[in-house]
Amino acid sequence: MDYLFVLGLFGFFAACLAAAFAAHNTQVNRQGEFKDFMRRLEGGVLEGRIELFGGSQGLVSGHFAGREVKVEVYTIRSGKSSVSRIRFSVRAPHALAAFTVRKTNVVNRVGRALGLVPHTPIGDTNLDQKFILSGSAFSLRQLFRESPKLEWCLDDLFRSRRSTARGHGFLELEARHGWITCERNFGSPRAIELIETVRSLSRVAALCERKEVQTKIKILGDRAGLAWSYGGAGARCPYCHDDVDLKAEDLNACSACRTIHHSDCLAEAGGCTVLGCSEAAPRRVSA
Repeated sequence: MDYLFVLGLFGFFAACLAAAFAAHNTQVNRQGEFKDFMRRLEGGVLEGRIELFGGSQGLVSGHFAGREVKVEVYTIRSGKSSVSRIRFSVRAPHALAAFTVRKTNVVNRVGRALGLVPHTPIGDTNLDQKFILSGSAFSLRQLFRESPKLEWCLDDLFRSRRSTARGHGFLELEARHGWITCERNFGSPRAIELIETVRSLSRVAALCERKEVQTKIKILGDRAGLAWSYGGAGARCPYCHDDVDLKAEDLNACSACRTIHHSDCLAEAGGCTVLGCSEAAPRRVSA
């Protein structure tokens, strides 16, 4: 009997030791993947540690494809339980406007129907059904119309990680204060998955922002102008949506937000066509 007791006790301690060893390896692997991710960024820096059982507080910062990137792991505690979250932020200093896009599900669809979930309809049946939008209806409509790839990028970010290995599993994307941000439960992502998420967010940032360009527009003086590219290589007028030749002389810019327009377009609009700009033209309200 004593022999069986000792054998059972030995087995118990062996199982505990094996579990502790496995947990240690998991934590080491998580930290290793985060370090590998840091090395894949330009000038990547890692602060803090990634723990297995709560208490994680880590931040990787650096640049990817010329954009500033921050990836933060933090812990939310509720009573005796805790959950680790990961937040991705990609810099987009000249984004079209502040907005939020959420993936629809049964709960928020019902809430939207009852008026409990705020939603900004933009007049596109497909997009209005697929996403919960918050922001300027004009800016969002303009953004989705001129950047058709944006819908695909959002579908990619919102796709469940269980449904496909390429899914990112986010429920919400926010553009605010010059950053494009998403977050989800941490899990055990690999470095390559973290890079792919940053790449996807960088695509969204490129579609949402204006880029600084040098022109000879007098009103700008020595300041750089801001040209809308809608994710492309060129520049387009935000009023007529036609291409803009940055070397042409028939260009003008908003004195407040520096966005470049065709001179005739700026005059016809009666002011800047960037919603939220202090010099924005008043919007006509349909009867």
